[in-house]
Amino acid sequence: MPDAPTTSSTHRALPLADAPAASLGERSAIPLVHAAVAIAWLLVAGQLLSAAAGDLAAARWGAPRVVAATHALTLGWLLTIAVGVLHQIAPAAMGVAPRSTRLWIALLPLLSLGAAGVVLGAWQGGGRWSQFGWAVVLVSVLGYAWVLLGPDRATPAGRGVARRVAMAFAALLAGMLLAALRLRWTGSPDLTALRTGHIALGLGGFGTLLSIGVGLHLLPGFFGARHVSVRTGHAAFRLVATGVGATALAAMAATDAAWWWEPLRRSGVALAGLGAVCFGVQVAQWTWARRNARLDPTQGGVILAASALSAAGVIAIVGALRGQAAAPILTAWGTLMLPGWLVLFVASVLVRIIPLQAWMERFSTAGAGSDRPRVRVADLALPGVARAVVLSLATGVLAIVAGAGLHSVPLARSGALSVVAVGLLLASYLAHALWRHRAPRGAL
Repeated sequence: MPDAPTTSSTHRALPLADAPAASLGERSAIPLVHAAVAIAWLLVAGQLLSAAAGDLAAARWGAPRVVAATHALTLGWLLTIAVGVLHQIAPAAMGVAPRSTRLWIALLPLLSLGAAGVVLGAWQGGGRWSQFGWAVVLVSVLGYAWVLLGPDRATPAGRGVARRVAMAFAALLAGMLLAALRLRWTGSPDLTALRTGHIALGLGGFGTLLSIGVGLHLLPGFFGARHVSVRTGHAAFRLVATGVGATALAAMAATDAAWWWEPLRRSGVALAGLGAVCFGVQVAQWTWARRNARLDPTQGGVILAASALSAAGVIAIVGALRGQAAAPILTAWGTLMLPGWLVLFVASVLVRIIPLQAWMERFSTAGAGSDRPRVRVADLALPGVARAVVLSLATGVLAIVAGAGLHSVPLARSGALSVVAVGLLLASYLAHALWRHRAPRGAL
């Protein structure tokens, strides 16, 4: 496959010289399909957040509407994007190919069905829809893990990435187990601790471990800083993994008889927070050593997302030292972690990947004598829209945090509507990449 062409106007368009096609694997429409489904989920999540504006302003982070919106973002947006990107980068990053592309495609509607069940059940406060949804999500996650992961499937060079991805999936499965234990536990556990463990495994375990693990492979190229050491990033991954594991273990042992669970929980939260700060330092190192003086939307979005992660890490460390945190602080932490870190990070990477994936799928075989138009990757990008995605989401996160702190419903709702706006912007961005410079009929 030919290298993705670059553009000489790196200030007007997304610079692509440092995102070689070799980092993203061969051409495939699967990531674009997953991106379309995930964007639809982002629009749903924004609407749910808007409906939950009153709960957000009152810092009722455990309210059914907030929980429904949270799972629309985690299962609908984050998990869908994650499996789509993993299908694409696994051959290049891990040295493995999915066992079955057909099964991978078939698992997408199953995952969406399960996520819909979980979201509907959460909106209704639990019940059969939640049980059905979690069961279907569990089947789909096990299917994805079997197709992608397995003993001795990764090459020696790719085993580090494979190990980090496997740990992220293990955290996701453990989070599902913890949710089931919360319903079936017979030892009168502290339900707040169990919920904390579930959140830690979902946001800190799966979301953060996967983002850091894959980010250590992709981001040096995106910043043009492959020469920079990633030791700080690896340390961040280990700290977050250790902290999340300790927090989850403490949650499962949260009974009156287990006196040691509270010190273990606080230690785990502090370690995970320290890991979050360390990854912010790693991103700062990439930023300082970047090749281009002017930031492109992906770089700016990753910097803002890492800043949100670091801020959430500081809140976690302070909360662990103090032993407790007020509801507005917990709501601020959740907002920084989910839309501020995970949604913004994924959206920032997505605006870089979409044009390249669309070009690979539509024009990578165009050559001399081809009836396809000669199109650059930069021609399929919309830098202005990409910047609007990053700025709108960052502004929305600040509005939700301010709304929770000031008990302002209008502020919280404006932040939620920013998520809807980001979904619409990403939808237009994807449509532009897929349909601009249409090839002649029969050529695709």
